[in-house]
Amino acid sequence: MSTATSVIDKTNQRMVNYDLTKLFLGGTRTIKEEITAGADIAVGTLLDRVTATGALIPYNSTTGGNNRVPVGVIMESIANGATRVVTICVKGDIDSSELIFARAGDTLETVVSGQKVKDHLVRTGIFPLAIAQMSEHDNS
Repeated sequence: MSTATSVIDKTNQRMVNYDLTKLFLGGTRTIKEEITAGADIAVGTLLDRVTATGALIPYNSTTGGNNRVPVGVIMESIANGATRVVTICVKGDIDSSELIFARAGDTLETVVSGQKVKDHLVRTGIFPLAIAQMSEHDNS
């Protein structure tokens, strides 16, 4: 997501680093759904659906009782304890380096139910791409 960070902010001089990195790259299809956050959920977090209740939660490859298959990527942040309707990406191209996993150690290469998380995403229509966006202030 785009950010602007002031590096120098003086009376007659200002330097700002702009990061125009995009998570959602194209062909995006979305749904709106209500979520109750048990913790802060940032833009780009993979989501899972609880089998018993149908509720959406941050994806965790080891949580029992859930599908353990990512169903989408949240497009809006939500604060801990908040309940609101948010936009969720369910299809499209995404920058794999911008994805957020709730569990430390989970990656696109994590194997769940005999397949990598990346393969589960592709099967649902979400295509994680490894790209160089050249959007940092020094293009490194």
